[in-house]
Amino acid sequence: MNGDSGDFLIWVILIAALLILNYMAVSSYKKKNTSFFWSGLLICIMGPVIGFITGSIFVNMDHSAGESGEGGAIGAAFIGLIILGNGIIYLIVGAILMISNFFKK
Repeated sequence: MNGDSGDFLIWVILIAALLILNYMAVSSYKKKNTSFFWSGLLICIMGPVIGFITGSIFVNMDHSAGESGEGGAIGAAFIGLIILGNGIIYLIVGAILMISNFFKK
């Protein structure tokens, strides 16, 4: 992926994935269907999956452009790790809320 266009694509995919996953987690919590803990667990699972999928796409794009594929792999790893970190935050918040609700009862 060449320079600025590759960076833009990475940021667009990352922001879109975070918006969708966070919207789903918050809306599910507001409806009292699931806690943040379970949403965080799902996001932690989806992070590497999204990273691998974007990685295969980015590396193929790099190879078709005559590059080695390193940039695409690093970009996909960045996407996967940021989404994973977001899921870990939801796990921690969900665990704290579960513990506080347990002690309130």
